[in-house]
Amino acid sequence: MDVSVDVAGLGDVVVAEVVSIHDEDPYARNTLENQTRVAPRGNDSAVLADGALTITLPPVSWTAIALRRA
Repeated sequence: MDVSVDVAGLGDVVVAEVVSIHDEDPYARNTLENQTRVAPRGNDSAVLADGALTITLPPVSWTAIALRRA
């Protein structure tokens, strides 16, 4: 899913880091044998332009976006 957020009110910012937790299998889980199956991974789809942040979110995921002042 593509999501756009108006960040113009934050002033001059840049994307510092984007991390998503997801797996292609929506029922995947970490186990004792595979403790990192579902783990944080970088998400380089974030684009910041004209005061809007647009990102593609993977299905069944959690995403954190860190912005910093330019």
